[in-house]
Amino acid sequence: MLYRERGVKQFIESGAVMGMGTDSGTPMNFHSEALWREIKVHVDLGMTPSRAIAAATRVNAQIIGRGAETGTIEPGKHADIIVVDGNPLFDIVALSRVGVVMKDGVLYKGMAGGRASW
Repeated sequence: MLYRERGVKQFIESGAVMGMGTDSGTPMNFHSEALWREIKVHVDLGMTPSRAIAAATRVNAQIIGRGAETGTIEPGKHADIIVVDGNPLFDIVALSRVGVVMKDGVLYKGMAGGRASW
């Protein structure tokens, strides 16, 4: 096991608060794929899918001091929403199959004729 993997596993097993981030935009770290791949690595190393998704959303919002306004889907908060083909709690790779993207209330992908189109 690589040193990096051993370190990540230690953080996961200790229950440490972990956010999720990437090097998107650097060579071979494409904006469209880097985050779901980062989440998958953490799941592969023992983090539960729900904890990994929370690390990329709720925990990240808390880390940057914006947890009161974003990071979760609830009344009064800003939320960008994706709909994926599959259940990422059972198959984290489902996060790579994005069928619908809504940002700031504007539909950017999917929902042709009111139905998701994948």
